[in-house]
Amino acid sequence: MGRFILSGSVRFLSKPQIRESLTGRTAILELLPFLISEAHERPLRTDFLDIISARDLSSLFKKFNSQLWITEKTLYHHLEHGGLPGIGFKRDSHIRQQLFRVHLDTLLGRDLFFLTQTRIQPEKLRSLYRELCLIQGLPLNESDIARKVGLTPPTVRKMVDVFSALFLLRRHGKTLYCEDGGLAHYAMGGHLLSRQQTLKAFVYRELLGKLLYLYPGSAELESYQTRGGAEVPFIWSTPDGKSLGITVDPESTPGEKSIRSLESFIQARTKTSRSVHAIAFHQGKERFIARKGIVCLPLGDLV
Repeated sequence: MGRFILSGSVRFLSKPQIRESLTGRTAILELLPFLISEAHERPLRTDFLDIISARDLSSLFKKFNSQLWITEKTLYHHLEHGGLPGIGFKRDSHIRQQLFRVHLDTLLGRDLFFLTQTRIQPEKLRSLYRELCLIQGLPLNESDIARKVGLTPPTVRKMVDVFSALFLLRRHGKTLYCEDGGLAHYAMGGHLLSRQQTLKAFVYRELLGKLLYLYPGSAELESYQTRGGAEVPFIWSTPDGKSLGITVDPESTPGEKSIRSLESFIQARTKTSRSVHAIAFHQGKERFIARKGIVCLPLGDLV
């Protein structure tokens, strides 16, 4: 008799071959690629999440470290290398690229068939993954992706689910994000996302990791959009009815669109939540209160 820890490259409950539910005999834990703080051997910061329960927002600023250790160079280095332990820490870019290639080829050429039987050639699967990487943070248009790759929309929809089970992608509302920034960077083959897409993907992975590890059971992130153009890409709701909306801007101060989107979100959620607050992350260094319930913070306060 004993206890065993088993790791794998396929989501356990996605494998059709598993006949036993193992109810009461197993616990399933998700291990994400290293967050940027983990890669730099720093603790996971969560002081920004205290905003969700704050009565006096200005007093919270005293809790934040005045030193913002993350720089734009540090950020983009992490996005290029990723957080896969066996790959992201390789300094030689040629070795790193080779390992990314083998990793992706193994997932699409072998592990994928544990989940589904398909006649799609691995090269076309790589092209599909590349196109999906390029639309991170944007609405997923299955017909558009299908036309570019040469597949049908139902096939694209199915393969998105399979890629999710292989820890390649995650659905977030009507959008997608890649599990690992480094693998996505490799798959895109030199094509770059917009700064807004890049930062949204980074914030999504950081938020997901912190919530998943520190607040298990309440790590689901939502999004908010209106026909009028208001968008809050990330919303965390606690079991006791509190909500926190989060936007991110590539400029040194949050844009008016972000502030108005957060105002719209607060107004809509106030009807159903105990308390509603919002954070607008930006690329500057200032911390300030923009409007009632809306705090503007440097992106460095996230990590």
